[in-house]
Amino acid sequence: MRINMYEEARKKFSINIELYIKNISVKEISKMTKLSDMPNIGKELEKQLKKAGVETPEKLMELGSKEAFLRIRTIDSSACINRLYAFEGAIRNIRWHYLSQDIKDELKAFYLSLNVK
Repeated sequence: MRINMYEEARKKFSINIELYIKNISVKEISKMTKLSDMPNIGKELEKQLKKAGVETPEKLMELGSKEAFLRIRTIDSSACINRLYAFEGAIRNIRWHYLSQDIKDELKAFYLSLNVK
């Protein structure tokens, strides 16, 4: 019984933290005018994103990391999982290294589902 209560409280806390972080990210990213203003996005990656039809930070947030990654893969078949992590981190306004293990696991499952070698 206690374990279930603990687990429910942990899930609620995690969800609230995620929503809080997302709200902060949306506010901060809305101030950014260039993709390269976002964490994990340098000038070269910004060029690739634009070539793939992702012109603004808002567009990247709208598409999400998975769709942005799929678009990048059409123009750069060497794009690896770290690029996917980078997009997710950029959307969350954090360095990709700080993504939770749960998020990394979800993204890894998506990446592996693409049969990427």
